[in-house]
Amino acid sequence: MADSPAERREWKSLEIAALVLMSLASLAGSWSSYQATRWSTVQTRSTAEVGGLRTQANRAEIKAMIQQSLDFQMFVRWLEADGRGDARAALIYEGQFRPEFRQTFQLWKAARDRRTPGVPDTPFDLRAYRLAQAVRVVELDRKADQMAARAREATFMSEAYVQNGVIFALVLFLTGMAQTFRRPRLRTLLTVAAALTFLFGVLQGIRLPAA
Repeated sequence: MADSPAERREWKSLEIAALVLMSLASLAGSWSSYQATRWSTVQTRSTAEVGGLRTQANRAEIKAMIQQSLDFQMFVRWLEADGRGDARAALIYEGQFRPEFRQTFQLWKAARDRRTPGVPDTPFDLRAYRLAQAVRVVELDRKADQMAARAREATFMSEAYVQNGVIFALVLFLTGMAQTFRRPRLRTLLTVAAALTFLFGVLQGIRLPAA
C-alpha cells in the first residue's frame, strides 16, 4: 500500500531534518576534534616548558649554594685577618668579595663600626643579603608552577573536547539509526533524540574555551 501524501511529506521532512543534523554534527565533531588536538599541543608544550624551567631552577639553586659557600669562606678569612689586626690582609680579602656580597658586607661593617644596636654577628643575617641566583630560583619555580597549572588545564580541556566529540558522534549514530526504520513514529523519536543530543553538545561546547 502506497504512502499517503501526508506520510510522504512527513518522511521528506524527517529526511531533511536528519540531513541537517548530520551535517551540523559532523561540523561540530570536526571542531571538537580540532580543539582537542590544539589543547593537547598546548599541554605538551607546557609540560616541556615545566621541565626546562625546573632544570634552570635546579642549576640556579646549585649556583646560589656555591656563591653562598664562597661568600662564607671569604668572610671567615676576612674575619680571621681582622681579628688578628692584619688590616692589609683584611682589605685584600674584602676586595675579593663578590660585588653582590660586598655591598651587604659594607653595610654590616659600617653598622658594626658605629656600634649600632642590634647589629647581627655576620652580614649573612642581614635582610640585605640576597643572592640573585636564589631569587631566580624562586622566580623560575613560580613560572614552572604556572606552566604546570596551564598543562593541567590543557589536559582537562582536551579531554572535555574529546567527550564533546563523542556527543556529536552519538548524534550521527542516532540520526543514522533513524533512517533504518520505516515507521514514522520511530524515525521521529530518534530524530528528536538526536536533535536534543546535538543541542546538549552545543551548549557544552559553548562553555569550553578555544585553544
